[in-house]
Amino acid sequence: MKKFLKIFLLIIFFIFLTTYLPINSISSKSLIFPIQNIIFENNNTISTKELKKKLFFLQNQSLLFPNNKKIKEELKTLEFLKSFKIKKIFPNTLKIEINEKIPIAINILEKKKYYLFENGEKVLFSDLKQYSNLPLVIGKNEKFSNFLKNLNFIEFPTNEIESYHYFNIGRWDIHLKNDIVIKLPSDWYTESLKNFLLIKEDKNFEKYKIFDYRIKDQLILN
Repeated sequence: MKKFLKIFLLIIFFIFLTTYLPINSISSKSLIFPIQNIIFENNNTISTKELKKKLFFLQNQSLLFPNNKKIKEELKTLEFLKSFKIKKIFPNTLKIEINEKIPIAINILEKKKYYLFENGEKVLFSDLKQYSNLPLVIGKNEKFSNFLKNLNFIEFPTNEIESYHYFNIGRWDIHLKNDIVIKLPSDWYTESLKNFLLIKEDKNFEKYKIFDYRIKDQLILN
C-alpha cells in the first residue's frame, strides 16, 4: 500500500512539474521534456516562418502536454490550411504535418482575383508560382464546383481548358488552350460537351474555332 501511495504521489508531482505556469510569467519552461524544436512537413504554400510565428507560444512547454486547443485556434486562421497532425518526438521536438487546400482555379470577379477551391471557398489572390498555370474562372463562382463535377463525370479533359466564362443568364463558355471556344446552353450542356468530344478530333471540324451549342439540338460552327 505504501509503495502504491509513493508511486501515486510521484505521478502527481510529475504532472505538476509539466503543467505549472506562474501567473506573472509570459512563458515558463517545463522541467520535463521542454519543447525546443518545432518542425513542419508538407507545407508548400504556407510558409514555415508564418507557422513558427503562430506556434511560438509552444516553446519550452512540455512535450507531454502541448496545448492542442490553442494550436488549433492559431492554425485555423491560415487560409490555405485544410488539416494538420501532431507528432511528438522525444525528448524535445514537436512535428506538425500540414495538409493544405489546393486551389483549382483563379476567379476573376469585379476586377479582383481569388484562388478558388473545390468546395467553393476562395481566398484573395497572391502571386504563387506553383499555381501560375491554373485556369481562370471569369464571373460568379457559386456554380463552378457543380459545373466542374459534371465535366469530370463525362471525363472532359479539363487540363486542356484555359478559362471558364460564366454569364448571369446561367450558362458557360469554355475557352481551350488551342483557342477553341465552346459556347454552351443553360440546360443540357453535358450533352453538348459529349457531342464536342465525339467530333473534336474529326478532320472535318479542325478548321473551326467556335462551337456554338446555345440553340437546342443545333451546332453552329465558325
